[in-house]
Amino acid sequence: TPDGFRITPHDPGVERQIGLARKLMKKHRKALRELAR
Repeated sequence: TPDGFRITPHDPGVERQIGLARKLMKKHRKALRELAR
C-alpha cells in the first residue's frame, strides 16, 4: 500500500483470537505490567 504495510485478518478464527487476546490483556493489565518489569 502507499502508506506501508497493511495487516488484515483474512481468517475469522484469527480475528476471534485477536479479540480474545485484547480482552485478556485488558482484564489482566496490572499483572502483565508487573511481568514486563
